Amino acid sequence: MKHFLVLFMSGLFLISCMAVSKSKMPQPSAELPPNQISAFHEAVRLKIAQQWEASIQQFEKYLLLNPKDDAAYFALYELYSIQKNSAKALQNLERAHQLDTKNTWYIQELAFLNFEQQNYEQSQKYFEKLLKVESRNPDFLYGYAECLVKQGKAEAAIEALNNTQDQVGVFPELSIQKFNLYQSIKQTGKAENELLKALDVYPNDPQLLAILTDFYFQTQNGMKAVQTLEALVKSDPNNGRAHMALADIYRQQNKYKQAMNEYLLAFQKDDVDLDSKIRVCIKWMETPHVKDPLFVELLNVLSLNHPSDAKVATLEGDYWSTIENKAKSLKAYQRSISIDPSKYVVWNQVLLLEFELFHFDDLLKDSKECINLYPTMPVPYLFSALSNNRFNHFQEAKTMANLGIDLTLNDNALLTEFYVQLGIAYLGLKNDKEATKSFDEAKSISNNSDFVKKEIAYHLAYFKIDIRLALEMIEALLAKSPDDPIYLATKGYVLMANKSYTEAETVLLQAIELDDTNPEFYEYLGDVQQQLGKKTEAQEKWQKAFEMGLQTPNIYLKINSANGR
Repeated sequence: MKHFLVLFMSGLFLISCMAVSKSKMPQPSAELPPNQISAFHEAVRLKIAQQWEASIQQFEKYLLLNPKDDAAYFALYELYSIQKNSAKALQNLERAHQLDTKNTWYIQELAFLNFEQQNYEQSQKYFEKLLKVESRNPDFLYGYAECLVKQGKAEAAIEALNNTQDQVGVFPELSIQKFNLYQSIKQTGKAENELLKALDVYPNDPQLLAILTDFYFQTQNGMKAVQTLEALVKSDPNNGRAHMALADIYRQQNKYKQAMNEYLLAFQKDDVDLDSKIRVCIKWMETPHVKDPLFVELLNVLSLNHPSDAKVATLEGDYWSTIENKAKSLKAYQRSISIDPSKYVVWNQVLLLEFELFHFDDLLKDSKECINLYPTMPVPYLFSALSNNRFNHFQEAKTMANLGIDLTLNDNALLTEFYVQLGIAYLGLKNDKEATKSFDEAKSISNNSDFVKKEIAYHLAYFKIDIRLALEMIEALLAKSPDDPIYLATKGYVLMANKSYTEAETVLLQAIELDDTNPEFYEYLGDVQQQLGKKTEAQEKWQKAFEMGLQTPNIYLKINSANGR
């Protein structure tokens, strides 16, 4: 369990006592000769005027005349402190103390100054002198204890802190200091009791609760840790890391609703870093509760708080992909690359989803941009060739396919698709000889795969080259897989090219019954029904294809033409 609260500031007494000294203005003895009094007053005047260096020189001249004036040495201590010359400050303060050993102010300053300079043993001696004068002074007691702590004298420091506590009562800072000391000498029982006693006085102190929670985790007392964490989030509801820790525990205990409620609170706090929030979401996506509406709410909170973070957008894309919502997944991935286009893996997801969702307009544009960013990756060239073929940009499709072939190594599936797109481009360019060579290469690489046969059949019909052969090829595929909706839709398209519209309508309706998610099926059906004079039905099918996301110039033209535009 990670610590989720910075414990405390060491050295409480330094807060109140390490400020710049404000001693009384030094005064010369009335018995001094006039020239010495004049020299002293001139040094003081320069000090008041903040002419530090001139004041130092004047005090040093004065000390040549009167070397036993402790007040002058103390003034020099203050001046050197202002100049941050700690060595000379300490030297002059020690001289002032030597000349007036009973001056408590000098001793106190020496105690604090030595502590500041990490001279803990020397500081301890001065605090001991102060305690002989004021044995119940809490500042002196605490300073003395701190010196012992810094020297590793834990037991003596605990005793000193007990004396301090007797004077000032129970305070969280003192209790925490004692807790740490008990921990350092492995007295865990006394350490726990120290915090519990403090919590009796301060039951809602978040600092005490946080430290006690960590203590229980370290000592593997899970039940008490949870109880203390629950108290902590009540007393300190803005402690995001406490909410996060409690949520993690609830999740481990299979208390998913309680865990999610705590995560929702944690995600809205600034003290929880973004990477921690993302890790939580990734773990949650691996559970059966991935479709829980609360998790969607958690993602929404993350997105609202980090609208310009590409990692968050990618996470959303991954989530919607996990639950098979391709449209929302694509939208999130597109947002991610718009924020940060440097992640090829996200680009790959964008291109793939645009293809699967028939967003060929976007695919044409984004594949080109991806190639500009990643010119050595072959997959974007395939999508570029495919989308260019869709828009009858056959020369560009040919160029992209050839470039992709040159970049593809040891990937026969990818090479097959490149040669198919190359063959389609050659058909569009009316170069049947090169088209045949490309298709033969695709069949050879793929061991005469059904995918290649289907593509050849479709495009023979599309370009009206050999409809009879196209029909024979698709019939052979359906003989092996009679309920394949892609093959049925392809047959419907071939029959339409053969002007067998009534039969084509029947076959396309069969394809849609098997798969009603493919917008191209509806476009083909609309085309057939237009030929059959069913103009209203055709318009409905084209409109449906468009609403399902189909992006082709033809679908726009058909809808606009049907609307009389």
